[in-house]
Amino acid sequence: NRARSSGRRSRRGMTPSSVEDYLSCPKLFYFRRVLGLRALDEVAEDGDRARFGEVVHAALRRFLEPRLGSPILAGQLDNDQERLRLHALLSEELTAGALALDLPFDARTALAAAARERFSRFLKSFPATTVVALERKAEAAIALGDISVPLAGQFDRVDLREGGHVVLDYKTGKVPEKGGAPWLDSALFGRICECAPGGPEAEELLAQLSDLDLDVQLPLYLHLLAVQGEFSPVNAAWVELGKSGAERALFDGEVSGEARRDVIENRAPALLRFALGHMLAAPELAARPGRRCDWSDFAGPCLS
Repeated sequence: NRARSSGRRSRRGMTPSSVEDYLSCPKLFYFRRVLGLRALDEVAEDGDRARFGEVVHAALRRFLEPRLGSPILAGQLDNDQERLRLHALLSEELTAGALALDLPFDARTALAAAARERFSRFLKSFPATTVVALERKAEAAIALGDISVPLAGQFDRVDLREGGHVVLDYKTGKVPEKGGAPWLDSALFGRICECAPGGPEAEELLAQLSDLDLDVQLPLYLHLLAVQGEFSPVNAAWVELGKSGAERALFDGEVSGEARRDVIENRAPALLRFALGHMLAAPELAARPGRRCDWSDFAGPCLS
């Protein structure tokens, strides 16, 4: 297992979501990322609602593309003309995509109505900003002993704000309740930096990280963006499409620029090195039972 993980990681690399899988449950990571297993396709009575998020993302990308690089004022997009344009793009994506065939008419109509309401909230909450990138890909090499592991990610949006660039991540589901607070725990990251991979202390630390509700993706996105050299990232935020449509910042205004830079430049790669190091040194990729098992695609083979 370790040889397979090592070879696969050095060739294909990691993504922020795969790191999050590993910290959540190493065995889930093994099934999904190392073996590449996928749940059997099933026809659900109410269609494939998970793919509806892809339609939402596509509509938002097309909506903002004409405004790339142009300053947008607060409230500028909150009008009937912009709402109708965004709603029309949603309808086009629904019609063009296979999702339209997977969803019954009543379910598709209900989801489209909900999305239109969320889009209206999104436009009402849209801040003063300049959108500079949409669905931008980035990659960096993480040195780990004698191997170099690529880290790759794709950002929904990058904006230029006062002080620097902000990474935006559209969320139709739950946003981590603690935000970026766990990333500011100096004692925790002191242990991460000093912990030898593969041993009982590392296992204990991995369990603690799993229980922290630690958002991995946004800080790793910020690190990826920083090493590109083209942008100067200072913060990230979730856009809560499932609720108010407003942004929820990873770090609030009370977190100093120095603390943010430490997370972006030092703590994010330190966590990644710890995860990769322990992944390759641990004797097994053990299951970590929890609430996630209730909706895991691999609950059956994991327990058998």
